[in-house]
Amino acid sequence: MRMVKWVHAGNKVYGKEMVRDEWALRPVPRLEIYAGLIFGNLDANAMPLESYLGDLKCYLDILVNRTDGGLEVIGVPQRWVVQTNWKVTAENFCADSYHALTAHRSTVEMGISPDFVSQAGFGYQIKLHHGHGLNLVLNPPGMDSFKYQGLPEQLWPLFQRKLSAEQLSILENLQVHVGNCFSNLSWVSIPQSVGHESVTTFLNLRVWRPIAPDRIEICSWVLIDKEAPEEYKHQANRAYIISFGPSGTLEEDDCEIWTRITECSKASMARDKDLRYDNVLNYLMGLDRVQPDENFPGPGVAYPTWLLDTSIRNFWEEWLRLLQAN
Repeated sequence: MRMVKWVHAGNKVYGKEMVRDEWALRPVPRLEIYAGLIFGNLDANAMPLESYLGDLKCYLDILVNRTDGGLEVIGVPQRWVVQTNWKVTAENFCADSYHALTAHRSTVEMGISPDFVSQAGFGYQIKLHHGHGLNLVLNPPGMDSFKYQGLPEQLWPLFQRKLSAEQLSILENLQVHVGNCFSNLSWVSIPQSVGHESVTTFLNLRVWRPIAPDRIEICSWVLIDKEAPEEYKHQANRAYIISFGPSGTLEEDDCEIWTRITECSKASMARDKDLRYDNVLNYLMGLDRVQPDENFPGPGVAYPTWLLDTSIRNFWEEWLRLLQAN
């Protein structure tokens, strides 16, 4: 009550010299929407959003623009703080699926996650302009029982009506879709089990908000198609809570590694000026050993495996380009 009275007394305290409109929050210079997602840009002279997204739109549409109704947020958005640098988490989502074979092995053994090990590498890593990158984990040959990520069959005709033939060919055989829109918007769409119940697939969108060089706030949303059955939406939210968020099994695995990487980056060995760059950070996986697949149906540069560091190198090249600009 005292605070309310003090706020109401603002005119008396500040007088006519205080012009409130001159002290309002600064507006975001560029505010644009794509497929229901709101993007803010503090650079008034930045290129238009759709130009910046470029070929990434094709792969985003497979997740967020595949039905007429679009997506809806399920449950409550989550926010928590992790002791790491935002670039560690962003690069993790843009290309590092290799860690899933070991870091998340326990969730496979518990029957929560797909068996990444037996399907290791089957799929694609996509390198895109402006530092965007993503991995597509696909069904291995002969696995015809798991179509459209296991999403409800009543949604399939909606996908077929909305998406292009090329996008459909990707979604029909898709298991996991994980990536990063440079700089700090990431997503993962993944099938997960809830106890011994059937597999449920959801989309998790997240923003890595820098707080300090060694601290970020994660803002996380779980989404599902509006036309999905209500019970499926409920199960999708449960699957997300078990897997991701501050108490999720996969999330705890990742946060442990992210924080350790950041701690090590501040240790004495990391400050040793005699160490070369390639002694500290190794992004050599697949370098000059894997060639692009020219027959892949989607845009960008597609490599026929997700066991690569190509998109991570692409991420850092864009970061370096921006640091050196002007």
